[in-house]
Amino acid sequence: MDYSSISYEEFKHFSKYFNPTDDPLRYILVGHMLIEEHLDAYIKECLPNKKVFKEITDFRFYQKSYLAESLDNKEDSDRLWVAIRKFNEIRNKVAHDLDHPGFNDKVEDFIFFVERNFSDLYSEDSTPLPRLSNAIVNIFALLDFKLQVKRNAIPPHLL
Repeated sequence: MDYSSISYEEFKHFSKYFNPTDDPLRYILVGHMLIEEHLDAYIKECLPNKKVFKEITDFRFYQKSYLAESLDNKEDSDRLWVAIRKFNEIRNKVAHDLDHPGFNDKVEDFIFFVERNFSDLYSEDSTPLPRLSNAIVNIFALLDFKLQVKRNAIPPHLL
């Protein structure tokens, strides 16, 4: 499966907000927002009655992640949903307590999980900030791939 086919429009949108920075907080908050937008789009794409979707946007992020996972019929993708929820835990720690004592451990756990489970997508870098941004970008790209498959935008030979 070739996950490198992130759609151009989605990449442009992602790149507009997810710029290189020295601020891990910005990576986390902006990355979370962009992934949540993609969760919404994925769920909407999976629903037979898309008009009702506007009510789903009131769901919490973690509820959306479970709903999206339940709509995903690929058994091998549970690690993506776990990674998304691990990332959500990091965002929640930052949103509710900037000096949370376990914050760095949560970040490292998320990065390690992504590196270990998506090693074919991950480029190693020794500094923590690029590793965090790479992990977020990889989760976004995987979710985008699922979205593009649902939209029938991926040629079958790439699946």
